[in-house]
Amino acid sequence: MTNYLEVVGGSNFGVQSDNNPDWHNARCTTNLASATANTDNPASPNVCPIYGTGTDAATPAIDCTNETTCAQGSNAGENNIDGVRSIEATRNISGKTIADQLVAAGLTWKTYQENLPPSGADGVNIADGFFTDGSNIPGAIKGEKQTLIKLYAAKHNPFVYFQSVQEGRNSELSLKQVVGFEGSYGLFEDLSSGHVPNFSFIAPNQCNDQHGRGNAGPQCDYDPDNNGTQVGLNPALMYLGDLTLRNTVKAIHSSPV
Repeated sequence: MTNYLEVVGGSNFGVQSDNNPDWHNARCTTNLASATANTDNPASPNVCPIYGTGTDAATPAIDCTNETTCAQGSNAGENNIDGVRSIEATRNISGKTIADQLVAAGLTWKTYQENLPPSGADGVNIADGFFTDGSNIPGAIKGEKQTLIKLYAAKHNPFVYFQSVQEGRNSELSLKQVVGFEGSYGLFEDLSSGHVPNFSFIAPNQCNDQHGRGNAGPQCDYDPDNNGTQVGLNPALMYLGDLTLRNTVKAIHSSPV
């Protein structure tokens, strides 16, 4: 998630984890204010809504906090940049994104998130396009044994981590600007009609972005073996990602805009 925050806000805002948002919690202390990092190792609580100013988290050359650990004296984590350079923590970081700047300038924005449920993004951490992490699937579908397929993920929707968007005191800077690919005012409808915002952030689901989902069937399963060759990869997963990119770019090129 850190890289998604950096793309839209130019900072990690003190977040070095894939933790979910701490929805509508005005009492928690932001990582900017505390100058401490939200990490997986050691485990941290959900991410406090980002706002205000403060100090972000340093970017180490080798990351041993996000979904991975490093044995003492080893470099077995994930490389940041080139695994050699690091970035020191930065002070006077403002808890805002490009969306805040666009709205202040009288411009428009949207984030298009594939498989966002029809109920919208508020309070949703994961979804399959209809059911969410708050759904009672066995209660809705008697006898269903499959667990929720995590296609939409808040961690790939960086705007929902910011207090301004969560609270939506300005309707132009709110969760109303978070929409899906399909349906009313979704990506493909907006492209077809030519009514697109000044800034669009498009995120495919966690199958179509080639991440893979463990309970989604062989077409969307994680790569069975990561040995550095295509032989160790799931060809269906690669195909879905390529097809999604093709269809999205084709829809953009075919749009009146």
